[in-house]
Amino acid sequence: MRSRSRDERGSVTLFYVMGAIGMIVILGLALDLSGMVFAKQRAYDVAAQAARAGAEAVQTDSIMTGQQLVIDSGKASAAASTYIAGSGMTGSVSVTATSVDVTTRYAWTPQILGQFGIGAHEFEGHASARLVRAVQGTER
Repeated sequence: MRSRSRDERGSVTLFYVMGAIGMIVILGLALDLSGMVFAKQRAYDVAAQAARAGAEAVQTDSIMTGQQLVIDSGKASAAASTYIAGSGMTGSVSVTATSVDVTTRYAWTPQILGQFGIGAHEFEGHASARLVRAVQGTER
């Protein structure tokens, strides 16, 4: 008569293999989801920093004569575009007399899910920087 333990030989190994596959899937999802969050934050961060860099391009001649602060649109657009390009992203810049609006695009490909046919995603970041003159804590 055969013992029952011989009939179930290998069942524990199969249990561990299935458990290991499940853990790999969970870790892969965690890696890809954290990468996606990073990509979204990176797109926004670069947009914010590019807008700030562009807003620093103030027309100095208007400051010296005591007139209203005005952004030099050519220099602001160039500064923001250079910052975006330096980060390896693409984007667009819009400049008015007192603000710089930036939109960035960041392409991201999942590490693990990409192996299963889930392709690249593009995330957009948008930020604005506004030129403000404050005298004794009051905006003017």
